[in-house]
Amino acid sequence: MACDRRETKTGRFEGALGAVKKAAKAPKAFGPRRGGPVSAVERELVGRFVADQPKAITPAQTKALQQLLHRTPATVKQLIIDAREHFLANGKRYVDIHKEAAEGALLSEDFETAGKLAQYALSNLSAGGERIVEKVENATAPSARIMVGVRIGGVKSPLDGPLTLPIDTEAVPVE
Repeated sequence: MACDRRETKTGRFEGALGAVKKAAKAPKAFGPRRGGPVSAVERELVGRFVADQPKAITPAQTKALQQLLHRTPATVKQLIIDAREHFLANGKRYVDIHKEAAEGALLSEDFETAGKLAQYALSNLSAGGERIVEKVENATAPSARIMVGVRIGGVKSPLDGPLTLPIDTEAVPVE
């Protein structure tokens, strides 16, 4: 019986099936960068990404967008700039919506919601870099501290002395 094996360059022997598996390589997951005009879907994706960012976009996030969209760094940077400009152009509309929601809550006598909306506006909205009220970082209201202890029977704590309970012999009937 003949063996269908051959020696490779590294000195190993492999069967015919191994040679077939090597010949059929899997396609690359990420192909070359795209060229051409940017699609509306790509613009929408970058626009939503920029709108969701509370701080500046980091270089790592920019690189991730480049890989996701298969675009050059210059194209992704331009998409981010365009998305920021679009977001800022619609800023007045967002302020108007917020104001209408607060006024609607006041008219419906939902004072809790109106108060939250007003508080948000005072602390987050700014004009020309100036805020009405400066934000306080990590402001927490003082709260009550609750300490819970567990005493296990037969185990003495080094902080506690012997446990003594006053026993009233007259209150408990003895049978």
